[in-house]
Amino acid sequence: MKAEEGLKGLVHRIKALIRRSSLKKRQQPQRRTKPSPASSDLQTIHTIPSSRLECLPAELRCQILSSLPHLDDLKCAAHASPVLYQQYRADRKIILDNVLRQTLGDKVFVDAYAVQKSLPLEGPAELPVNLAVQFFMMAYQKHYLDPSVISSECTTEDLIGMVAFYTSTIKPLLNSLPAMLLRNLDRSLQLGSLSSTERTRITRALYRFQMWCNLYGTSDIAAARDWPLDPFDMLMYFFEVFQPWEIEEISCIHTFFMDMYDRIFVDVRWDLDSSSIRFLDSPGDSLLGGPVDLSWGDDDGDHRKELQNGVVSRGLEFHLKIMRTDDHEELVRTLHPALKVGLNSIDDILDRRITMMRRTLNPSDRDKAERDRQRMMFRRDHADKPPAAWVILWRGGYSNYYGERIPVSLKRWGYVFWNCGRLSKSRGKEVVTRTWPTGRRARG
Repeated sequence: MKAEEGLKGLVHRIKALIRRSSLKKRQQPQRRTKPSPASSDLQTIHTIPSSRLECLPAELRCQILSSLPHLDDLKCAAHASPVLYQQYRADRKIILDNVLRQTLGDKVFVDAYAVQKSLPLEGPAELPVNLAVQFFMMAYQKHYLDPSVISSECTTEDLIGMVAFYTSTIKPLLNSLPAMLLRNLDRSLQLGSLSSTERTRITRALYRFQMWCNLYGTSDIAAARDWPLDPFDMLMYFFEVFQPWEIEEISCIHTFFMDMYDRIFVDVRWDLDSSSIRFLDSPGDSLLGGPVDLSWGDDDGDHRKELQNGVVSRGLEFHLKIMRTDDHEELVRTLHPALKVGLNSIDDILDRRITMMRRTLNPSDRDKAERDRQRMMFRRDHADKPPAAWVILWRGGYSNYYGERIPVSLKRWGYVFWNCGRLSKSRGKEVVTRTWPTGRRARG
């Protein structure tokens, strides 16, 4: 017990060192002929913890770094002390494994690992894509039941890739996407701070959406980029692994990006049209390629929707790049090469006809719970339990409906992400309650 308390005390002092180091870096240096008393005190504070760290055994320094609660803390620690940086380099696998788990949580860590291992999907070249995906998702389920298994399988290179993707893509989206979703409910709403449960729901949805893009999208590494697969198979092998409200989490992310590109297509339509001056002046422009018709056309916009599906399935890294592009010409040149027809569409998979076929041909225990009118109570906000909006939507009865049966107006503001308190303070609870006023599930 005393050893454990001592370790906690050391970790606390390391955090203090990190905070002071970060504060010192943010402060602008003052022009003085000699250090002020306050400056001298600050230098003394910084040298004392560093000298103590140098005297600690390497095993204890590794344990301290592995106990840091977030990747941001680890980054600050490594920059604050050369001793800690060298320790990090020596024990990088152990430290990254532990700190990334604590940043994401054990379950979301499994999603992050799955994204890494599906990039690209590994397996025998002769194995059909649908079977390769099936085996991959079976391994994913095994890891989800026991996340500790990953530690023995995961390499240092895997962990570096996982940290890089979180830092470069997931974290920036977590800083912007939730507020954008909430404004789709009410533009006057302020996000404030995400609760840990809300952050977990949104983070795992982003990872799972990326996993789908890696398996079925149009990027160069997607496993099935050149293979149009049966929507029923994709529903069974991928989406049915998740709880119905977790499928809706993925669908909310998908809806957000579909709407985003719907607006962007309107903005760039004439830039990519065959009548655009850029193609008349430079028909062989190797940077742009040929013109693209982004109009709705005579086919009710089917081709436009296929292009929209294709660009959405390129993945989060591409979407973040587009979101950060303010210059119109740069937007056109970035988007144009990515305009490929999407052979596999989430909308097709979650179509009412496909989900009903699944219920008929492969009924599940979740379908039985719904038929038996099993009650589904909301007791508290927890990432592993149904969110408040889902319970309200189905009037406290278990439901295994998802996808097209859920109004897109709910998906646009990410209804399944938010905690009960946020729903109550906003119009969210009222909006969900009004969705089906009869209290019955949607009928096909």
